Amino acid sequence: MTITFGPFDAGAGASIAEGFWRDSMARFWFSDGIIRGERNEGAVAQDSGGASMNVEVATLRAAIRGHYMDSDAVVTKTLSTAHATLARIDRIVLRADFSANTMTVEVLTGTAAASPTAPALTQSSTVWEISLAQCSVPAADTTIANAQITDERKFAQAIESVQGLDVTSATTVAPHTFTESFHKVTGTTTIRNLPSGTHKGQKVVLYFTSALTIENNGGGSGNLRVGGSDISVVADEVCTFIWDGTVWWIVARTGSAALIYRKASIKDVVSTASATDLFNGEITIGAGAMSTNKTVRIFAAGDYLNADGAARTVTIDLLLGGTSIWTSILNAGLINTGSRRGWMMEAWINNTGATNAQFTNGFFVWGQEGVGDFDTLEDTTAQLDSADYRITPFSLATVTAVDTTAARALVLNCTHSASSANLSMRLKSALVEVI
Repeated sequence: MTITFGPFDAGAGASIAEGFWRDSMARFWFSDGIIRGERNEGAVAQDSGGASMNVEVATLRAAIRGHYMDSDAVVTKTLSTAHATLARIDRIVLRADFSANTMTVEVLTGTAAASPTAPALTQSSTVWEISLAQCSVPAADTTIANAQITDERKFAQAIESVQGLDVTSATTVAPHTFTESFHKVTGTTTIRNLPSGTHKGQKVVLYFTSALTIENNGGGSGNLRVGGSDISVVADEVCTFIWDGTVWWIVARTGSAALIYRKASIKDVVSTASATDLFNGEITIGAGAMSTNKTVRIFAAGDYLNADGAARTVTIDLLLGGTSIWTSILNAGLINTGSRRGWMMEAWINNTGATNAQFTNGFFVWGQEGVGDFDTLEDTTAQLDSADYRITPFSLATVTAVDTTAARALVLNCTHSASSANLSMRLKSALVEVI
């Protein structure tokens, strides 16, 4: 048996090698990234001395795999000459070279292509890179401007989660085993109480290996608050609790009981009359995530433009696993206004006692032209003009039969009645939860 320890001024613990420091000590103190609030946080910007292919990296302090870097002056880096006919994407990175024993600011030059991608980071046993920014280099470009720079900095975080002993579920979890910020909970006994916290704001994360019940307020005498009613957790679910000085409040649930899918990038359906997914093929409900009696809750929002010179229609189609769940067409038409109007929708796809039987309801709202408000009642004219908003509720009597034990794509198709550069349906954000 070998016991390794350190650092100390003398003795066996005085000889601390780089690998021991990096792999067994300091990298567990902070995650990789820029240290927030120190220096100027390493922002990448265009050349302050004038138009050029240079970029400037602001002063910074950073942590990479337990190694510390302090750059107290602006670092100027020059990007390679642009390709004559093709664009590329470069990266500005911090590099820790464990063989050379250095930490530097470097440029990763991308490959010129019709559809360029950023070069990959090296993260190996000898070199570890973290990205500060991407730089778009169009064909024949001679200058780099701020608009071409995309910030990719991540900030170092103190690693505060310490795994404690496994905990056996019980009506009141034994205090002597509940000592750290992360515990694995075994067993199936209903839980009413956790040991009291040591300070307000203390966070505890529990990972459950088996299904069990957590009682809200423990039948009137417990110290758990889980949303007003008891909750049933399943195997591989994770719950986070915060101590307020008196009781534990649940603040997050992840795993199979609360899956969240987000789309934050804009998707614009324009210049096509073909059905096109506003989710861009990015949202798939995982296999088995929709177990019996689970619900997919969907929120999506964006805007619509008709500057095509005539009233047009648009069809919205919600599909799960290729099966149409709900379809709507605004038959009366969206008139030509030249200004965007907001839209939003909410929908609930509910498994009804089986993993292959869904009941769906929700609503779709077209906003007013211009600012996209939803505060003026719809008039009785046939077309949806600039002063109108329209709500389309839906509650479908027909039960669909999508087998949710397999992974299923969630699609929100938009189909314009004509192909035109002046017809645009944009999704600006979407949130999908399985609850």
